[in-house]
Amino acid sequence: MFVEQFSDTEDDGPSTVQAPATGASVAQTTPAGIPVNPFADPAPAFFPSSTSAGVVGAGAATTTGAAAEEVRPEDVPRTAPAPKPPLYKRRWFIIANVVGSCLGIAILFILLYPVVHAIAQHIVNVSVLNVDRVAITSPTNNTFELRMDGWVSHAGIFSAKIDFREPLSVGWVNSSGDVVPLGSFQMNELTVKSKRAYINQTVPFNIEQEDAFAQFTQTMITQQNFTWRLTSNKLSVQALKFPRANGLKFNKDLTLNGMNNFNENIELFDFKLPSDAPEGGINFIAITGLNNPSPFDVNLGTVVFDLLYQGVNLGSGSSANTTIAPGPNNITLSGRLVPQTDASALTSVSQLFTQYLNGEQSDVIARGQSSIQNDGSAVSWLSAGLTALDLHVPFKAAQAINPIKSISIGDMALAFSPQAPWDPVANSRTVQAAMELPFGFSLSIGEIQNAFNITSAGAVVAGLSTPAGRSTSDIKVVNSTFTQGTINITIEDTSLGVPDPSRPVFSQFNANLTTTSHTPFQLQGHARAIANMSIGQVTLDPIKFDVTSGLQGLRGLDNLVTIGDVDVVGGTQNAIQLGINVSIVNPSNLKLSTGDLVLQLFREDALMGTTLMPNLTLEMGNNSVTAQGNFTPNLSPQGMQTLDDFVGGTDVRVAIAGYDNSTVITSLLQAFKALNISAVLPALQTKLLNSASLEVLSTTGRVNNTAHATVSLANPFTAGLLITHVASNVSFRTIHLGTIQTPTNFSSPGKATSSSPTLDLDLNMDPPSLFTITRLLAQEAGLGTEQLDMIVALGGYQYLNVDGSSSKREAQLDRRVDNATLFKGFDLPTYVDQAFTKLRSDVVLSAGVMIGEYPTTLQYTQTDVETKTDKSLNNILPVLAQPIVQKIVSGSILGIETVVIKNIQEKSFGTSLKGSITQAGPFDAKISFPAGLTIEWNGAPIGSINMPDIDIASDVGATFEIDANFEVADVDHLTNFTKVMLTEESFDWVISGSNLSGISVPGIELSNKGVTLKGMNNLKNGVLIETFDLPSNDPAGGIHLTLQTNVTNPSQVGVELSSIAFQNFFGDINIGPVASTQGFTLAPQSTVALPLTGRLIPQSDQAGLDAVSTIFNRFIHAQDSNVTVRGDSAGPTH
Repeated sequence: MFVEQFSDTEDDGPSTVQAPATGASVAQTTPAGIPVNPFADPAPAFFPSSTSAGVVGAGAATTTGAAAEEVRPEDVPRTAPAPKPPLYKRRWFIIANVVGSCLGIAILFILLYPVVHAIAQHIVNVSVLNVDRVAITSPTNNTFELRMDGWVSHAGIFSAKIDFREPLSVGWVNSSGDVVPLGSFQMNELTVKSKRAYINQTVPFNIEQEDAFAQFTQTMITQQNFTWRLTSNKLSVQALKFPRANGLKFNKDLTLNGMNNFNENIELFDFKLPSDAPEGGINFIAITGLNNPSPFDVNLGTVVFDLLYQGVNLGSGSSANTTIAPGPNNITLSGRLVPQTDASALTSVSQLFTQYLNGEQSDVIARGQSSIQNDGSAVSWLSAGLTALDLHVPFKAAQAINPIKSISIGDMALAFSPQAPWDPVANSRTVQAAMELPFGFSLSIGEIQNAFNITSAGAVVAGLSTPAGRSTSDIKVVNSTFTQGTINITIEDTSLGVPDPSRPVFSQFNANLTTTSHTPFQLQGHARAIANMSIGQVTLDPIKFDVTSGLQGLRGLDNLVTIGDVDVVGGTQNAIQLGINVSIVNPSNLKLSTGDLVLQLFREDALMGTTLMPNLTLEMGNNSVTAQGNFTPNLSPQGMQTLDDFVGGTDVRVAIAGYDNSTVITSLLQAFKALNISAVLPALQTKLLNSASLEVLSTTGRVNNTAHATVSLANPFTAGLLITHVASNVSFRTIHLGTIQTPTNFSSPGKATSSSPTLDLDLNMDPPSLFTITRLLAQEAGLGTEQLDMIVALGGYQYLNVDGSSSKREAQLDRRVDNATLFKGFDLPTYVDQAFTKLRSDVVLSAGVMIGEYPTTLQYTQTDVETKTDKSLNNILPVLAQPIVQKIVSGSILGIETVVIKNIQEKSFGTSLKGSITQAGPFDAKISFPAGLTIEWNGAPIGSINMPDIDIASDVGATFEIDANFEVADVDHLTNFTKVMLTEESFDWVISGSNLSGISVPGIELSNKGVTLKGMNNLKNGVLIETFDLPSNDPAGGIHLTLQTNVTNPSQVGVELSSIAFQNFFGDINIGPVASTQGFTLAPQSTVALPLTGRLIPQSDQAGLDAVSTIFNRFIHAQDSNVTVRGDSAGPTH
């Protein structure tokens, strides 16, 4: 403490003020003796001031010495005296008060020193020492470096400095309450501010008793807390300007948390088994978290721990540079797990490994063995503390290792039976578990036993277990932290156990497998494995697992069922029995043996029967199954349509669905009821009708239109068919050929081809239809159609329009000019036969059928049925050609050039005819006249001529010269006709015929062909007497007359006579008869020499005589005389 003194004087001499710190005097006057006002503003002494006149004044301070200029009083400007200040502002008053205050405080401090010392001791006593961290470094047996971090609270309100004038003695208050000296350390000065002093010091700690310190170390490590007693008798405190308090006593009990064996403060962060140890066993690395509740930070150096579990020494490990700091610490312990040979030890090790793999906690004790510093020295008290340490390590993986990561089921066979519907037998050799371990030691698994539940949505579906020895493993070390392998689990004839409460779940599970593409589920269970390791044979039991697995489902078999061949094998009164080859693709990885499976068959919503797949076993992939169907088509229109479509070659989309009676295995019923399979019922690939045969009867088209048809029926089914009724429509390219409507009794054996009985076919005899068919077939046969086209045109027909184009052919006929060439060698029957070899018919059939005992009606359509014809087809040609030929014949022209009558009898005579037939058609023909030709005259027949066949050339016709017999129909009428023929210039015949035959076409009528023939016209001017002679008198009287005449016959009718007699008239006078001397032929339209003999009869009257005279006179004068010759008689040729 310092006391400052002040003095004041009023005289004009110099005075000084003693400075509190230095004692220097303060000048009150200048060296020149000019007083200085201590309260005046010092500025004038340093800065110049100016007068009102602007003259700068001289400074107040002057330099000393002889060179200084003397200032005279008269030269100094005079100022007015200042007013006298108040007392409290006077300088001496202020200074006196300051000095008096300081003296008072100093006296107070001196008087209060004992009080301050007492207060300081009290503050030391009540202060609290708080330690945050105590670090022990560089330990030796006798000393170590102590770093202490902490703070002192309740250290008083004044800032102060605390000085420890001697080392702090450290004593340990043991459990008996005794204070055991440990050692001492020098505490550095502390500074108190704001009631606190902070400690952050590193100082040497000298161990007083090594054994005692070892006991303390054990206590610090193993106990929950401990108490240090810190003492010092030489503590000095300086607070502000208070007197320093020396000789204060420091005695503090400091209770600190011990490490407490790190109970509940240990966590195993990582545990590695990277490799096998060369000396045996397994190398390990354990990273353990120690949460140090104590403030002590201890550098343990290299520590060694023994590991124990259930009293079994597992091995030991060490950790270098180990420091245990307050709070979390990670200790990496590396060492070796030693081999175990004792059975009980192996049991314990097995349990330890099992629990670790399952994520369960095991109490492993890490017992301290030694502590060695980096220089190789051992610190006895540290080693003593470490050996007392038993770390109860919660040996538990951060998360369960679950070595079985997955279980895949490559395939599985499930065999269901009615006897044990809830206990299907499972078999599989492809169940594979994937195992992974975060270790790197060698491992082989000898035996594995499994037991697990299949669960779905948290519910147990079924349970399954496999015995030991049915599984194998293949395990490989990949690296130090990864070992992987597979466990192949064999399931052989093992029943799935379905407890009663799980039956609904199992049914739903089966339904999911049936309807979905993939059914996931959990496999929850455990395995028991005997593992061979370098530490011994360890039994891992149980290895728990809860993994997701799954099975590929059947996908409802939708679009996976292909119906192949369908065979009709029989029929009952209720159904048609079918044998169905079914291909089922099983997309799952399940082989299912399900017993008998019955499904219903639907088309749209109509039930058509059932299908039984007996003792069904579905292999994975393709399956060929023979199903038994009961088909009931009569019960619905869809059923009948399906039968017709199937037989008729049309595929049918059907649905195959489960129902309440699909199976007697109750565990599968829900699954099979869910089936709704879309499939295609393939059409019958073979045709029922191999061929048809057509026979045209001789009566077809004449008596009726009935022809005979037979069919070749190829029964593709095993069952025989009985056809009871046939109603059929037959066509060719939509052109109706005919219909069959008849009962029958046609039995067709199974898997055989048989011919039907003869069936009556009502043949379509429509000429345009038949000619159109012929033309189309001719084109298919590669034949020309020009001849046929002309024939059709001649008949005035038109082809049917079957291809969308007009079929008129008449327009083409006018352009054909060489019909002789066109029809040369053309034979219509051969042409038709060749064309009809291409006939293939379309058959629309409705047949009553008995299939076994099941009656039904089959609507069947088959196109392009080979239809055979034979020569009987020619029977239809006359019927078709008759109208055409009739038209041709009716349009033909019959020309008679000449007729020579001979061999005249009473009822008949012979004729020689010469004539022609023209416009008789474009093709060669032979005309037959079975009934001859009837010749009419004057509206009545005069007779008939038996005509021979006449060959007609196309577009030419025929000329004929024939001898034919003429049968007289009416002698009188013939006599009248003869008169006309002889006397008239011409006459008309009407020639007709019936049942003519041309181009093999019978029944042609030659109706009323009018023929105009020239008559003899009385041979008018047709008889010329070339010479005559009157050689003698005639015995009969008169003059014998011989004539040589030429007779010209203008008629187209000639006659062959044995004799002829005439009466000659001149005028009206009969001059005498003449007669032929021999038989002759008066050929038509020719002149014949006819010698006559006769007589000039005597004339008795003048007229007669005159007539004779005239004839003679004219003869003499070379003048002709017209003599009229009148027929008198004619004789036959024999």
